[in-house]
Amino acid sequence: MNAFKNFEIAVDALCNGAICKNVRAEVEKIAAQIRAKGADWIAARVIELHITDAEVSEYAEFPIEDNYRFYLERWQLALIK
Repeated sequence: MNAFKNFEIAVDALCNGAICKNVRAEVEKIAAQIRAKGADWIAARVIELHITDAEVSEYAEFPIEDNYRFYLERWQLALIK
């Protein structure tokens, strides 16, 4: 598993599935804050960020793009810890 790659897959799914430009901007803003923490920080928080292989798979039970509120909330919580 490559945590940074999985994170980028999740970001792409959220951006591509964004219902409006404001949601896309919010995703990009939070993603930039997470990227600034670095790949090691991301790798240490795979579970908190919900970017495991199973969660970013195209066969995931709950597609990322359909759950943007959940992902943005989890990512913001990980940033403040």
